[in-house]
Amino acid sequence: MFLKCLGEAHGFSAWKSLAAVLLALLAIVLVALIVTLPVALLAAVA
Repeated sequence: MFLKCLGEAHGFSAWKSLAAVLLALLAIVLVALIVTLPVALLAAVA
């Protein structure tokens, strides 16, 4: 239901909405890893 509403609001299908949501989640996870991984490695070395 969320994807259908999102797609209608932006003018594309629910499948494209699903892809957009998954891509956004992937980007968030990658940024979190990029930020936390160096901190964890520095903490392990120190």
